[in-house]
Amino acid sequence: MRSLWVSALGIGLGIWLGNARSQEPISHGPAATLGRPMAATLGRPVAADADRSVRTVSYESDGSLPPIFRCQAPEPAPPPGSAIVAPPPGAPVGPPAGSVPLVPGATSEPYNCGVVTQPPAASSGGFWQGCRDWLHGCKNWFSSDQTSATHTRFQSDHCFDMFASPITNPFLFEDPRSLTEVKPLFIFQGAPSDNWIYHGGNSGFAGIQARLAVTERLSFVMSELGFVWSDPYHPPAVDDFGSHAGFAEVRIGPKYTFIRNENTGTLLAAGVNFDIAAGDHSVHQDTDSLSVEPYISFGQNFWRTSYGSANFLNTTGFSGSSSNERSDFFFSSFHFDYDIANLHKLYPMLEINYFYYTAGGNQLPLGFEGRDLINFGAQGVSGNNSTTIAPGFRYKFNENFQTGVAVEFPLGGHKDLIDYRVTWDFIFRY
Repeated sequence: MRSLWVSALGIGLGIWLGNARSQEPISHGPAATLGRPMAATLGRPVAADADRSVRTVSYESDGSLPPIFRCQAPEPAPPPGSAIVAPPPGAPVGPPAGSVPLVPGATSEPYNCGVVTQPPAASSGGFWQGCRDWLHGCKNWFSSDQTSATHTRFQSDHCFDMFASPITNPFLFEDPRSLTEVKPLFIFQGAPSDNWIYHGGNSGFAGIQARLAVTERLSFVMSELGFVWSDPYHPPAVDDFGSHAGFAEVRIGPKYTFIRNENTGTLLAAGVNFDIAAGDHSVHQDTDSLSVEPYISFGQNFWRTSYGSANFLNTTGFSGSSSNERSDFFFSSFHFDYDIANLHKLYPMLEINYFYYTAGGNQLPLGFEGRDLINFGAQGVSGNNSTTIAPGFRYKFNENFQTGVAVEFPLGGHKDLIDYRVTWDFIFRY
């Protein structure tokens, strides 16, 4: 019996000692924490202190750890009156459209893992979308005037839309603006009845002009590309002056607008045409090989009122041949128009063209020349001059589509091949 009591007492004492030991305080090191793991931080080293008190944790009555509280501010409440719209069922969950995708393991920091420095993805629009993006980009190649917000690549200078382009003397009378356009052009002229070759016949041109604005200042001009015809009445047997048509000379060259003041409406440009005599012999478009034609073009808007404003244009230049086979001449063309009610629509205008031959050629003994249409290389024309006047009008459907017509008559001097001339054009402008 005694051994039974001793065994029971020993078991009870063991249980009591075990419970008492489990209630002893638990010691934790300085860096130990309870609850959610925290990021490791570096701090000032602290010397060990034997007398430092230890942190203790009080257990709940049931022996469990105390609750852990999440220390984070609540989400802000929505503005009064707003409604929280849940995404529709099946909607994709992810970052908003257009946002920079995060690489695996990255945070919202945009400079993570070189996200910003990576090249953008290719356009999803394919080849044509890429062409469109390229055309609408504005690279500042030669001028500081361009910005992507105001001017696109190859676009015409639209800061001077109050001007109307000239109509007559089209191969030499140049608009001072930097323009991108294609201009179908038609000229019909009747020769004087007393002209000893043509006897009242006619001649003319049908073709196009093209201009390309590289910047708001620099442009390239092809002022003549097309066909010429010549139809004399009962011509004498002189160098085959029958009725013929053929490819015309080609005029092409650069132009630079070095003054463009939007506040005063002033433009001043300089350029040069290379008149390449690569046309048909039957219509005298192959005389020699080349003439060089430097020129100055000026434009001024003035007399601004609520009823409209006036515009003045002038191009003055000189055509000099590479040899003495072609005729050399000085020219100056004047243009006056009125922008009715400042609508940039209807422009009545008046133009005057002046030519003065400084030297004749050595090709044909004609005594007259063909001005801008034909360079005969005629002998005996040095000192000849001619002046014509041309009333007309230009109508702008808008800045992209315009048309103009003018009728030209001799005003003084030699008539050459012009007893009258009708010039018509249609402009497709970018």
